[in-house]
Amino acid sequence: MTASDIPTTEGTGAPTKFTATNGLQLSVSFVTYLLDILSFIIISFIALPFGKAIYPGSVANSLLVVWGGFAAGAVLRPLGAAIVGPMYDRIGRKLGITVGLVGSTVFTAVLGLLPTYAQAGLWSPTLYIILRLIAGLFIGALIAGGLVFTTENLPERLRGIFTGFAESGANWAHFLGAAWLIVISLVFVGAAYDTVGWRYYFIVVLIPFFFVLPFLYFVKESDIFVRTKAKRKTTDHVYRAMFAKGQMRKTFLVTLAASIGILGYDNLTENQFPTFLGLVNHVSHPDIATLVLIGALGAFAGSIVGGLVSQRMGRKPFGIIGLIVMIPLSLLFLYLGGLKGTEYYMILLTILPFYFVPALTKVNLTLFLNETFPTGLRSTGVGVNWNLGYGVAAIWPLFITYGFKIYGLSFYAVGQTIFLVLLSIVALAAFVLSKEPIGNISREEITLSKETAN
Repeated sequence: MTASDIPTTEGTGAPTKFTATNGLQLSVSFVTYLLDILSFIIISFIALPFGKAIYPGSVANSLLVVWGGFAAGAVLRPLGAAIVGPMYDRIGRKLGITVGLVGSTVFTAVLGLLPTYAQAGLWSPTLYIILRLIAGLFIGALIAGGLVFTTENLPERLRGIFTGFAESGANWAHFLGAAWLIVISLVFVGAAYDTVGWRYYFIVVLIPFFFVLPFLYFVKESDIFVRTKAKRKTTDHVYRAMFAKGQMRKTFLVTLAASIGILGYDNLTENQFPTFLGLVNHVSHPDIATLVLIGALGAFAGSIVGGLVSQRMGRKPFGIIGLIVMIPLSLLFLYLGGLKGTEYYMILLTILPFYFVPALTKVNLTLFLNETFPTGLRSTGVGVNWNLGYGVAAIWPLFITYGFKIYGLSFYAVGQTIFLVLLSIVALAAFVLSKEPIGNISREEITLSKETAN
């Protein structure tokens, strides 16, 4: 199915133009994506000094604690989405987004106040894990609404490109994180970076938080949700509706496999580069920051291009082609592992495809999930699915770090490559088994408009 197969919405009451309300919704979704990813990956920018502060010893053991807390928070993301997702689908999108924004920001920023191991002993890593668990709940709640808030209200012909722009908030999270890392590296030089500088890094999450609050206050509730609720097509028993029928259960499992593969790939590439480049390639902090800055721009381009091409080609064929490309692309990690920190431009050329290509498939996944689930189940289906994908994704760095501890640093690149190939295959199988969902939201809009007219 291509764009020409999508039913026209002209004269049906469904949206055909991009409005000021769409602009406000887009701003909220953009910053929601940004805060979701920034809160999720913030540890990756300072994993080495942070791990040393809360659990000193060997690098491998410190990183196991860091990624353990990272995984703990990610594992609770689906629970946050599972708790708040039905509220999105029963009450509305805005309230859940507000709750998620406040909780994820506060419990991430407070990590900057964490006592070190020298100050509090084992309480230091324990408190870190507790804070990540709580933050994970709120991050899961946040993205369950942010993922659907713009996409479900866009005119069909613009759904791809503007979802790509909203999705690019994740790319700008890397850009903002890298830019702030440059500031911290310039202000705190040498030993000061390891002892004090990492604390100030967590302030970065407050910047987008205070930016989005005014937009969230003035933006209207999701239009298609309001109309769906008015027609009593929402339900108080979201999970019963989600899993009672065999076809919906199958749909959820297929989309979950796609999320696990694509989001796992994303986590093992752009989310892990700051740690990988510092530990394996011995790249300096400022150079890591500039590499991530440029990479984030490449991912931004990927999000926009991905949205445009997906709208023309269809979610299923575009997903299949992107994932076929990602399998051989994974082998580049073996080459990256052999580069020296002084080979800046070779490192840059090697990591850029890992930013651009996964961004293509990630925005396609966002569109694929939104169009697969109906409005009455969308926040729950998309939110739980997405957060389970990221929850599982957070486990892979633990396995790779454990392999590094057992087999040495040379395992890092090999482990990354193996997992990336396997994750690509899992997602590819999911898209092969899936149905094309493009146009489903437009069909739902047409049905709602006809029922209103009658």
